[in-house]
Formats: sequence, structure tokens, C-alpha cells
Amino acid sequence: MATAEDLTADQAAIDLDQLNVQIATQNLAAATLTSPLAGTVAAVSITAGSTVGAASSTAVITVLAPGNYQVATTAALTVIDKIQVGQRASVRVDGVDTPLTGTVATIGMLKATSTTSSTTAFPVTIALDPVSSTLYTGSGASVSITIGKVDDVLTVPSSAVHTEGSRSTVTVVENGVTSTEAVTVGAIGTDVTQILSGLTAGQSVVLAALTAALPTSTANTRAAGALGGAGGFGGAGGFGGTGATGGTGARGGAGEAALPGGARPGG
Repeated sequence: MATAEDLTADQAAIDLDQLNVQIATQNLAAATLTSPLAGTVAAVSITAGSTVGAASSTAVITVLAPGNYQVATTAALTVIDKIQVGQRASVRVDGVDTPLTGTVATIGMLKATSTTSSTTAFPVTIALDPVSSTLYTGSGASVSITIGKVDDVLTVPSSAVHTEGSRSTVTVVENGVTSTEAVTVGAIGTDVTQILSGLTAGQSVVLAALTAALPTSTANTRAAGALGGAGGFGGAGGFGGTGATGGTGARGGAGEAALPGGARPGG
């Protein structure tokens, strides 16, 4: 016959077993990790048995949310004051055939730590518009930010313009004779440059030979490029070296003689 002491001991054992069951149930629930956002697990930097604190500053599990992509780039000090939040940008991502579009989201006020002491640049973040393709973190990309537009202006291929300090010149060809003309430039794009004064539509200019070797200390000559048209009145062009450029007038390809460009309305 069980005594009162036996009943008390049995009840204590039952209570302990129930407590252990509750602890095991809580541990099981804690073993299931729930992401605060929908997406794809991109990286897991922990293994079974690892200990992680709630205040850890190191990402242990990386989840990529679909459609929300950003591109980090830098802009030189000479153009950073022309860039504003909300400006449109065109982005070409490595491995993606078609260019993507986006908007300037943030502009850093402190110098980018990745730049050298001789080149001052500031961080700029581009928020991409929703895309259907998958982009991979760390992929390379080139960014063009439209910081201004001009319409119905005289343009020449950018490789025809030579700039030293604040002086810009263009080599003009007339009746087989070359001459150097000082010009005033306006909007500068990757393909064409706006000419404010110094040229007229229809003149032929000398383009740089992009395939020629760079001059060295023992060979300071430069091969003349093809003859290009001075350009007609081009379409909208973007300011800055990375700005979007508009339509050009007639222009020569490398190694060919081009017909002089005639004036024409922009697109």
C-alpha cells in the first residue's frame, strides 16, 4: 500500500515530466525560423549547434526580397552637385541583355571609402524599377543618370572635342586642310557634345582614333581619326559624362570618311 510519501514523490515526478514536455515544446517552436519578409534565402552563415545572440551585428541568414533591387555607385565631386534624388537613371547589369531603369534614391554626403585619395567621389544609390528577371547580389553594373536635357542644338561626336583645362578645341577639315578651332561646349554626353559657339552645321571634324595606341614618353604622336560630320541639330542630350545622350547629326565611323553632317531638327 502506497504511503503519503510515495504519492508525494510520484506527483513531483509527474510535475517534472510535464515541465520537461513544456520546455521541449518551446524549444521545438524556437527551432523553426520565420523570416519577417517573403523572399529567397541567399546565404546561411551558421551551422547546427552555433550560438547566436539577439544583438549580433553580423547577418547570419540573408533573405532577398523579390523586385526590390538597388544599385550602389559613386559620382565624382565635379558632378555630384548636379545629381538630385528622383532623377531617372539607366542601368546595365552584367548578365542582363536589356537596360533597366531606376531612380536616384540616396546621395551620400561623405566621401566614398572605396575611392582613392586623388579621386574624390560620393556614394549614390539607384532604386531600380520592378523587374521580372532575377538579379544577383554583387553583380557588376554601369549607371547613366540623366541630369539635364537640351533640344535642337548643334552637336559633334564627343571624341572630336579636345579639352585642356578650361579650353576646348575641335580640328576642322576644309578642302583637305585641317585647322584647330576653339569652341564653347554645353551639354556633354557619352556619344555627342553640344557646341554653343565655334562651329556651324555641316562642317567636317576629325574624330579620335579609338583603336590607336596611347602616346608614350617616346612617342607623343596621335593618329588622326576618321572625318566626321560636325553633326546636325541633335535630340535631347544629357549633361555630364554619364548623362544620357540624344540623337546625333551625320557622323563618321572609325576608319571611314563621313559625309558632312547637315542641320536637321532634333528627335
